[in-house]
Amino acid sequence: ITRRKQKEKPVMFALCDVSVSVLQFSCFALALLASLEKFFQHVRSFGFVDEVDEITYMLRHADPFTLRTNVLQNARVVGRRGYSDYGITFKNFLERYGGQLSLKTTVLIFGDGRNNWFSDEAWALQEIRNRCKKIYWFNPEDKDTWDTGDSRMKEYLKYCDKSFEVTNLLQMEDAFGEL
Repeated sequence: ITRRKQKEKPVMFALCDVSVSVLQFSCFALALLASLEKFFQHVRSFGFVDEVDEITYMLRHADPFTLRTNVLQNARVVGRRGYSDYGITFKNFLERYGGQLSLKTTVLIFGDGRNNWFSDEAWALQEIRNRCKKIYWFNPEDKDTWDTGDSRMKEYLKYCDKSFEVTNLLQMEDAFGEL
Protein backbone atom coordinates (compact mmCIF):
# COMPACT_ATOMS: atom_id res chain seq x y z
CA ILE A 1 0.00 0.00 0.00
CA THR A 2 2.81 2.40 0.82
CA ARG A 3 4.80 1.66 -2.34
CA ARG A 4 4.32 3.99 -5.22
CA LYS A 5 3.21 2.36 -8.38
CA GLN A 6 5.78 2.98 -11.08
CA LYS A 7 4.44 4.00 -14.43
CA GLU A 8 5.67 1.45 -16.94
CA LYS A 9 7.16 2.78 -20.16
CA PRO A 10 5.66 1.11 -23.22
CA VAL A 11 7.56 -0.99 -25.71
CA MET A 12 7.61 0.75 -29.08
CA PHE A 13 7.96 -0.64 -32.61
CA ALA A 14 8.18 2.05 -35.29
CA LEU A 15 7.89 1.52 -39.04
CA CYS A 16 9.15 4.37 -41.22
CA ASP A 17 8.62 4.73 -44.97
CA VAL A 18 11.91 5.98 -46.44
CA SER A 19 10.76 6.13 -50.08
CA VAL A 20 11.17 9.15 -52.34
CA SER A 21 7.50 10.18 -51.99
CA VAL A 22 8.09 11.03 -48.32
CA LEU A 23 11.68 12.22 -48.63
CA GLN A 24 11.59 15.22 -46.28
CA PHE A 25 9.19 13.58 -43.84
CA SER A 26 11.30 10.42 -43.56
CA CYS A 27 14.40 12.47 -42.71
CA PHE A 28 12.51 14.11 -39.86
CA ALA A 29 10.80 10.89 -38.74
CA LEU A 30 14.10 9.00 -38.53
CA ALA A 31 15.65 11.77 -36.41
CA LEU A 32 12.58 11.67 -34.18
CA LEU A 33 12.83 7.90 -33.81
CA ALA A 34 16.48 8.21 -32.87
CA SER A 35 15.49 10.40 -29.91
CA LEU A 36 12.54 8.31 -28.65
CA GLU A 37 14.59 5.86 -26.61
CA LYS A 38 14.81 8.15 -23.62
CA PHE A 39 11.02 8.23 -23.33
CA PHE A 40 10.20 4.56 -23.82
CA GLN A 41 11.37 1.32 -22.25
CA HIS A 42 12.40 -0.22 -25.52
CA VAL A 43 12.22 1.22 -29.04
CA ARG A 44 12.80 -0.84 -32.15
CA SER A 45 12.77 0.93 -35.50
CA PHE A 46 12.20 -0.48 -38.97
CA GLY A 47 12.66 1.20 -42.32
CA PHE A 48 10.91 0.21 -45.54
CA VAL A 49 10.23 0.96 -49.16
CA ASP A 50 9.19 -2.41 -50.63
CA GLU A 51 11.24 -4.42 -48.14
CA VAL A 52 11.44 -4.03 -44.37
CA ASP A 53 14.55 -4.18 -42.21
CA GLU A 54 15.37 -3.34 -38.60
CA ILE A 55 17.34 -0.10 -38.35
CA THR A 56 17.43 0.36 -34.56
CA TYR A 57 21.21 -0.03 -34.38
CA MET A 58 21.69 2.62 -37.10
CA LEU A 59 19.71 5.21 -35.18
CA ARG A 60 21.45 4.89 -31.82
CA HIS A 61 24.56 6.95 -32.54
CA ALA A 62 23.85 8.33 -35.99
CA ASP A 63 24.15 11.81 -37.36
CA PRO A 64 20.58 13.11 -37.89
CA PHE A 65 21.60 14.73 -41.19
CA THR A 66 22.68 11.43 -42.76
CA LEU A 67 20.18 9.01 -41.25
CA ARG A 68 18.07 8.47 -44.36
CA THR A 69 21.11 8.02 -46.61
CA ASN A 70 22.63 5.62 -44.09
CA VAL A 71 19.41 3.57 -43.95
CA LEU A 72 19.09 3.41 -47.74
CA GLN A 73 22.74 2.36 -48.15
CA ASN A 74 23.11 -0.06 -45.24
CA ALA A 75 19.70 -1.62 -44.58
CA ARG A 76 17.68 -3.92 -46.79
CA VAL A 77 14.72 -1.58 -47.29
CA VAL A 78 14.55 -1.57 -51.09
CA GLY A 79 13.43 -4.78 -52.75
CA ARG A 80 12.96 -5.75 -56.40
CA ARG A 81 10.43 -3.06 -57.32
CA GLY A 82 11.92 -0.03 -55.55
CA TYR A 83 8.51 1.60 -55.03
CA SER A 84 6.55 1.87 -51.76
CA ASP A 85 4.64 -1.31 -51.07
CA TYR A 86 2.90 -1.17 -47.71
CA GLY A 87 1.21 -4.52 -48.30
CA ILE A 88 4.41 -6.50 -48.69
CA THR A 89 5.98 -4.47 -45.88
CA PHE A 90 3.22 -5.36 -43.41
CA LYS A 91 3.25 -8.98 -44.56
CA ASN A 92 7.04 -9.30 -44.17
CA PHE A 93 7.04 -7.40 -40.87
CA LEU A 94 4.41 -9.76 -39.49
CA GLU A 95 6.31 -12.80 -40.73
CA ARG A 96 9.69 -11.71 -39.34
CA TYR A 97 8.84 -9.73 -36.21
CA GLY A 98 5.20 -10.53 -35.41
CA GLY A 99 6.19 -13.10 -32.80
CA GLN A 100 7.92 -10.34 -30.82
CA LEU A 101 4.81 -8.17 -30.56
CA SER A 102 2.84 -8.28 -27.31
CA LEU A 103 0.01 -6.46 -25.60
CA LYS A 104 2.67 -4.12 -24.16
CA THR A 105 3.78 -3.09 -27.64
CA THR A 106 2.68 0.10 -29.36
CA VAL A 107 3.29 0.30 -33.10
CA LEU A 108 3.95 3.65 -34.77
CA ILE A 109 3.74 3.97 -38.55
CA PHE A 110 5.29 6.95 -40.33
CA GLY A 111 4.26 7.20 -43.97
CA ASP A 112 1.76 8.34 -46.56
CA GLY A 113 0.01 4.99 -47.16
CA ARG A 114 0.56 5.29 -50.91
CA ASN A 115 0.96 1.78 -52.20
CA ASN A 116 1.70 2.29 -55.92
CA TRP A 117 -1.34 0.18 -56.85
CA PHE A 118 0.09 -2.97 -55.23
CA SER A 119 -2.11 -5.23 -53.07
CA ASP A 120 -2.79 -3.57 -49.70
CA GLU A 121 -2.56 -6.83 -47.69
CA ALA A 122 -4.69 -5.16 -45.00
CA TRP A 123 -5.14 -8.54 -43.31
CA ALA A 124 -1.45 -8.34 -42.26
CA LEU A 125 -1.98 -4.97 -40.55
CA GLN A 126 -5.08 -6.41 -38.89
CA GLU A 127 -3.01 -9.30 -37.53
CA ILE A 128 -0.32 -6.89 -36.29
CA ARG A 129 -3.12 -4.97 -34.53
CA ASN A 130 -4.38 -8.18 -32.92
CA ARG A 131 -0.94 -8.82 -31.42
CA CYS A 132 -0.17 -5.37 -30.03
CA LYS A 133 -1.64 -2.81 -27.64
CA LYS A 134 -2.15 0.07 -30.10
CA ILE A 135 -1.28 1.30 -33.58
CA TYR A 136 -0.79 4.98 -34.35
CA TRP A 137 -0.29 6.28 -37.88
CA PHE A 138 1.49 9.55 -38.71
CA ASN A 139 0.77 10.70 -42.27
CA PRO A 140 2.58 13.68 -43.84
CA GLU A 141 -0.26 14.37 -46.30
CA ASP A 142 -3.44 16.42 -45.87
CA LYS A 143 -6.36 14.25 -44.75
CA ASP A 144 -8.25 15.26 -47.90
CA THR A 145 -5.76 13.25 -49.98
CA TRP A 146 -5.66 10.14 -47.80
CA ASP A 147 -7.95 8.12 -50.01
CA THR A 148 -7.09 9.48 -53.43
CA GLY A 149 -5.08 7.86 -56.19
CA ASP A 150 -2.93 5.00 -54.91
CA SER A 151 -3.49 5.80 -51.21
CA ARG A 152 -4.75 2.85 -49.15
CA MET A 153 -5.28 4.82 -45.94
CA LYS A 154 -9.02 4.06 -45.84
CA GLU A 155 -8.25 0.34 -45.63
CA TYR A 156 -5.38 0.71 -43.17
CA LEU A 157 -7.16 3.10 -40.81
CA LYS A 158 -9.63 0.35 -39.88
CA TYR A 159 -6.82 -1.23 -37.85
CA CYS A 160 -5.32 1.90 -36.32
CA ASP A 161 -6.30 3.26 -32.93
CA LYS A 162 -5.56 6.79 -34.05
CA SER A 163 -4.18 8.54 -37.10
CA PHE A 164 -2.57 11.93 -37.33
CA GLU A 165 -2.12 14.41 -40.16
CA VAL A 166 1.42 15.72 -39.62
CA THR A 167 2.19 18.14 -42.42
CA ASN A 168 4.21 20.38 -40.10
CA LEU A 169 6.08 20.35 -36.78
CA LEU A 170 3.16 21.81 -34.80
CA GLN A 171 0.90 18.97 -35.90
CA MET A 172 3.60 16.44 -34.96
CA GLU A 173 3.93 18.06 -31.53
CA ASP A 174 0.14 17.96 -31.05
CA ALA A 175 0.05 14.31 -32.17
CA PHE A 176 2.69 13.24 -29.68
CA GLY A 177 0.93 15.28 -27.02
CA GLU A 178 -2.15 13.09 -27.54
CA LEU A 179 -0.19 9.91 -26.98
